[in-house]
Amino acid sequence: MNAQTPIAVDDGWRIARVSLHVDSLVYTNGRQQAYVRLYIEAESDFEPVKLTQSEKDSVRLIDYTNPEIDIPFSEDGDERYRGWSAQRDFRGYEPHPGLGRRPDTTLAGGDYLEFYVDATADALRAPLALAFRVTGDNKWTYRTDGYVFDQNGQAGAYNNQYDTGADKSVRPMTPPVYTPAEFRLGPAGTRGTGSLRAGIFNDVHLLFLQPNASPGPTIRSMRCSPAGMIHWKDALPSTENPCFTGYASPGENDIHWDDRVPQGSQPLPLLDKVYPEQGVIMLCGRIDIPQPSDDDVPQADDERVPRGPVDIEVIDMYGNKHTCRLEFVTGTRDQLRFL
Repeated sequence: MNAQTPIAVDDGWRIARVSLHVDSLVYTNGRQQAYVRLYIEAESDFEPVKLTQSEKDSVRLIDYTNPEIDIPFSEDGDERYRGWSAQRDFRGYEPHPGLGRRPDTTLAGGDYLEFYVDATADALRAPLALAFRVTGDNKWTYRTDGYVFDQNGQAGAYNNQYDTGADKSVRPMTPPVYTPAEFRLGPAGTRGTGSLRAGIFNDVHLLFLQPNASPGPTIRSMRCSPAGMIHWKDALPSTENPCFTGYASPGENDIHWDDRVPQGSQPLPLLDKVYPEQGVIMLCGRIDIPQPSDDDVPQADDERVPRGPVDIEVIDMYGNKHTCRLEFVTGTRDQLRFL
């Protein structure tokens, strides 16, 4: 709803028109944001004027159903109201996939202000109906549930010209949870000696999500703990051809390795390209790494050679977190599987 041509509150500065757009869906992961766009058209002595910086700074998002309550601005989400917080900066996550196109209608003469709101699981109790308020340098405050307040905080009669409506609400949505079966590894290339399964190789595997046999969301970030693991096919002392892993998060050039993993005489591989939408698992095969003897095994758990599994945490393009574990298949040299 647009509000236009209000009854004059004085002959000086006033708000002449307001409008509000709110994305109607957001995942409750505390990262994805619903986009909020305000339009405010001000007048002074009946002539259009732009908002001053202090007037822009005065704008607050409020709960339409409880308009005395501000939605707290918190870029990191530390401060919340019923699971909701507001931001001025965009975090870069894609909007909820259930949204349609945002309106591209542009009104002339006033100011557009852009904000965002995010949500955590506490917000699942109810949708959030949004409104806003703005205070002029003359200390008059306009609130888009239909009320105007003078310099002394006294409210005038309800005026529907300033009411943007209770339908400007954001519905919180529970994020999907992907099972290990919906994680995938696909080969991107091999650099080494001979064929893919030669004794020495460096095999790039791309990690991606594929729920229900359909393309899933791309990956924004990935973390492995520990950073890598090593595996010998059997426990024979003569077996010196293990495989080990490292990883890279989407968009990273460098591979993360675990310093406890023995690496042999070959240099560690480098990525020759960046993968902006998938994680990378680097699988390396070597032929000169004997198994640690009993005398070489440290007693402290944090000093032991990590043999898997590796805990994987990914954040997808919508800000949703998914976890799984990756391990070597017992009895094989180089096969990996998700748990």
